[in-house]
Amino acid sequence: MRKPSRHVHFDTRQKAFEEIRARVFKDTGAASIHEMNSVELLQVQMLLGLGSDWGVLAFPKTWVAPGSTSQKSWRTVDIRSVLQSSSMSVDDEELTIRTVVAATLLALATPVFNPRYTQYLKPSTICFNARKLVDIAIEASRLPARSDGKLLARLPPLAQGNSEKQKRTRIELERLTRFAERGLWSDVPSVYLTPPDPPSPLGDKVVTAPLPKKRPYLPVNDVFLAEAGFRVAWFVEKLGPTLLRCGRGIKEIRKANLLVEGVRETQRWRRTELSKIFLKDFAWVDSQGNPILEVPFPMLFSGMGKGGKFAWPPRTMSQVRMLLRILQSAHLFISLLSTGGRISELLSLQPGCITESPDGIPLMNGRTYKLSVFVEGKQRDWPLPTIAVQALKQQEELSALVIPGKDNEEHIENEDEGEFTAQDADFTEIESIWTREGGSGERIDGEYNKYLRNIVKIFGLTEELGEGNLHAHRFRKTTARLIALAIIGAPKILMDLFGHKQIGMTLHYILADPVIRAEMLEVARAQTIMLAKTAIDQIEECGGPAAKKLQAAVKVERFRMGSDFGDETMQELAETFTINGRYWQIVRPGVLCTKGPQVAGACTPTAAMPEPSRCRAHCDHRLELAALKDDVDKSISLAVKELRQAAVEDDEMKAEMWRGQILTNIGRFEELRSKWETHPVVVRFLKRRDEVVTNE
Repeated sequence: MRKPSRHVHFDTRQKAFEEIRARVFKDTGAASIHEMNSVELLQVQMLLGLGSDWGVLAFPKTWVAPGSTSQKSWRTVDIRSVLQSSSMSVDDEELTIRTVVAATLLALATPVFNPRYTQYLKPSTICFNARKLVDIAIEASRLPARSDGKLLARLPPLAQGNSEKQKRTRIELERLTRFAERGLWSDVPSVYLTPPDPPSPLGDKVVTAPLPKKRPYLPVNDVFLAEAGFRVAWFVEKLGPTLLRCGRGIKEIRKANLLVEGVRETQRWRRTELSKIFLKDFAWVDSQGNPILEVPFPMLFSGMGKGGKFAWPPRTMSQVRMLLRILQSAHLFISLLSTGGRISELLSLQPGCITESPDGIPLMNGRTYKLSVFVEGKQRDWPLPTIAVQALKQQEELSALVIPGKDNEEHIENEDEGEFTAQDADFTEIESIWTREGGSGERIDGEYNKYLRNIVKIFGLTEELGEGNLHAHRFRKTTARLIALAIIGAPKILMDLFGHKQIGMTLHYILADPVIRAEMLEVARAQTIMLAKTAIDQIEECGGPAAKKLQAAVKVERFRMGSDFGDETMQELAETFTINGRYWQIVRPGVLCTKGPQVAGACTPTAAMPEPSRCRAHCDHRLELAALKDDVDKSISLAVKELRQAAVEDDEMKAEMWRGQILTNIGRFEELRSKWETHPVVVRFLKRRDEVVTNE
């Protein structure tokens, strides 16, 4: 019987970590850490759960977010191994280990105080800092020893350079200096000074070259996105269901053959032969039952058929295993692009991560880490499109295929094919739905980019991708770019989607590439001209004070042309009216502001840019598209009905409100004015208003 999956309770982990820290440092004050000897430091290290080997700091996996930082090699700071290759004396080696361990324990025990915040550093940050501090300590050990036995105090004043190494060194030592100012640390250089630049032999004409900047991750281009998107969508929607069905079938065959008595070679032979027979007779059909006769695009990788070319349908377990690997990559591709999530957030997903909002919107539930003060992050959800829902549901099933049970972790091998990915036994716990191959059940921490890059090569899209590799963070930038170019109000929508706390972070994503900025301007220009063309084409039916002026201008242009407008003439006229797409803008659905440069309006008494929130119905620059006419007509009809009812109820306040609605809307379209000015209720109301104005 299949055991239920045991979900890890991250809040419980976080609470446990905080309890460990509080318990360890309750009796051992942070102020005494820098005075401890090696034995005392090792005891505190062990109590915290950082390992029992002196000179090796092993941070628990549960302390860090999913991703490359959760790999054991990254979480382990092997100080002694690094020092052995530095030709350091025995005394300096011990002093270095003691310094790094003490600084690391102090960072775990004490919050940092910066002008912007006061909080504990995350364990992943402390681990990274410890690794950097080892390098700094090695540099200090090469300098003459001090009589007081301090190590970092050997360092000279630091130059305020901007290289990555200089900045990291300065950050670490300045952090320790802040601890020293609070009486928690004592081993730091005495001062930080910027030495004066030496006089240049060329005088004042020397211009310092700008330091190279780190290139940010850029969004992928549209050509690659279209080509790759077609391929991964086909894999997920067409091939995914039947490929998983194939994996389940082979898994059942191999589970059954574990019961066969006899030598291991006989079992291996039976499993291989039965799997080949199963694949030979397997029906490859899509979700509608239509046969899949071919893969509609070339795939480039060796070992998949004769001559190194992939031949459909798959006939060996090597081919099935490769297709399953591509399927997981396709699921990851779609999930990253659909949600704009960070890779650590995607890797936090566990079985059952798809839920539904009260209004029926599918949601992906995971955890976010970057802007959370908690070690295990905090829960949040992302809205999902239909294809992403399918991708994540299939990925849950795929993760179950490759997870072995604890009772049977034997890797099934074949002489020609190696290990089979879809293991035979049930699983007891799934750490993440994104799993390594070979039945380990571990997340693809540190390997996710390899999965993404492999499908670029397999699909033959290296040239379309262009410069740079396909990195998980490029999807986040791509999502930002697409939304920014597609819809109004994109920064706020992206801010919510990405979980940013400040709009500046979101704008950084949108504007990270100057090409995006140029595209946004081009999209805005094209949209403005498109709206102007729509207005010109329907100008006789448009409303608003600006309609008469534009109708006259269009009439003059038609007279000059001697014919109706063609597409080219319409484009030229729209560009003229909008000054090449730089002016006119939507102030609300169906309402355009036609105010040009150096022109005042009702919203701005000066010649400044329009202020949409202050748009007035009587403004000379307001143009209302014909599509609004029906809505305005219904609004007047409702107002007339409510005004009549208010008169019956003798409710003058309510009646006055509906009279205002009639006055606001009746002049928006000439056709509607003519229609409603003859209505008895409106006639009475307008007559009464005129009498009041005359008496005044």
